[in-house]
Amino acid sequence: MVHLETLKIIFNNLIPDHDADVFNPPTKVDSSHPSGALDYVVETTLCGLNRWDAIYFIHIAEHGYIYQNSLAFFPLFPFLVKFIANTFCYILQFVLIYRNVILVSAVICNVTFFALSVILLFRLGRNVLDNCYTAYKACLLFCINPASIFMVASYSETLYFFCVVYGLYYLESSRKMLTVFMFALSSLARSNGLLNIGFIFYDSFTFLGMTLRSFFSGISITKMTAKMLAFRIFIFFNIVLAQLSYLFISVVLFLVPFILYQIYYVNEIFCKIDTRTFSAIPDYLVTYGLNRGYHIIGDSIPPWCNLTIPLSYSYIQSSHWGVGFMKYYELKQIPNFLLAVPVTVLSVGCVWCYFKWNRRTCLTLGMESDITAIKKNDGERRCLWNNPRLLPYVVHILMLTLFGWMFIHIQVLTRMLFSSSPILYWFAAYCTTDETKTQVTIRNEYDVIRPREDIYKVEKEENLQHSLKNILTDQIINFSTQSFVSKLILCYFLFYFTVGTFMFCNFLPWT
Repeated sequence: MVHLETLKIIFNNLIPDHDADVFNPPTKVDSSHPSGALDYVVETTLCGLNRWDAIYFIHIAEHGYIYQNSLAFFPLFPFLVKFIANTFCYILQFVLIYRNVILVSAVICNVTFFALSVILLFRLGRNVLDNCYTAYKACLLFCINPASIFMVASYSETLYFFCVVYGLYYLESSRKMLTVFMFALSSLARSNGLLNIGFIFYDSFTFLGMTLRSFFSGISITKMTAKMLAFRIFIFFNIVLAQLSYLFISVVLFLVPFILYQIYYVNEIFCKIDTRTFSAIPDYLVTYGLNRGYHIIGDSIPPWCNLTIPLSYSYIQSSHWGVGFMKYYELKQIPNFLLAVPVTVLSVGCVWCYFKWNRRTCLTLGMESDITAIKKNDGERRCLWNNPRLLPYVVHILMLTLFGWMFIHIQVLTRMLFSSSPILYWFAAYCTTDETKTQVTIRNEYDVIRPREDIYKVEKEENLQHSLKNILTDQIINFSTQSFVSKLILCYFLFYFTVGTFMFCNFLPWT
């Protein structure tokens, strides 16, 4: 992250910004609190992070939802940034203009959640993969991922990734209600957070499937009396009822925050004419909005308010950005499609590799595994990708990839996928690691105590003495000795990390 910030400062100060003619409302400095030397320092070092959609988030954090098009940006990140600016960073308001306090707060927020995400990604990977080396290497790749600039800039990607990984960590730890809570928060950070409900459905589906199979197999192999059969049926239906009740409660709790925001909050402030609200908006923002043709809060009632289900998000995405099924398929968008090809290849390769190792698991939707249930030999090992627990992660990334190619602005696909699931980091770590280090001892359900590899045994001893040296930097330094696939992945990560920083901070089109 330090390297990224250094590159950003260099690129932003040496190269003039491109005039992108996008949303960029003016800033009015209070005459009683003019900008000073510290404001200049903040703007010189951090203004490169306030580009493209980051301007929306900073504007929402500073002024709230004034323009209709800003409703496409969900509230969790800007509201959290405003909270930080008015609490932990309140003292900065005496030496900086408020917008710069907001910008500093956004950077603090993202850096904090980035660090927490690395810790959670390692714990989740160690739990799911049962391989400390791959989990650790995935964290290193996360630190230089192709969407890194969006993880540091004033975007919601880092906060969203934190919510997703934390929710998955709770799910793998069987702490179901905390899972629902974190996934519900993710739906307030980004719209694709709604897809995370699939993990909850899959968890309930597999539990019900195994319960049903256990019930019928018990009847078929056991001679029992009518009373025993009736008791077994009673227990079975109680278990099913309890699981369905849990699923219903989970879905309701998951959807409540999203509904409160989209149906109640948004409709309450936009679906009415309120002259007092309109007159409270600063004149320079009203003038900017009218000149750009934006719908301003309190001015008039937008068309989506009269829909049967008054959802602003889909209407705004369609009317303002032209998002829709296959609408982006134009010849002039070929460069943007090319930008999305590498992450698509990585995603499809991940799905294909998993299917190759887990055909039975895929065809039975996780009801049966390709791994022998009972351990025959303590020394028997398997490929870490031969893992039934990865199925929902694979399905999730496949659905996101297909959705991206059919509906969204395709250049967004890179940051959407890398901020939505840990599996791309696991797969990249798997592909760039020697096969002998991705083998996992076969265990069964009776292995209550599973020894975990110490992370200090994963990293080389000489690397532990240097903060900038690790197993990934060793691979980069010894690039010529790496396999062809490893070279491709490392080049992809490093190229997008560097070029993406250059393009983004100078207002040039990127992912």
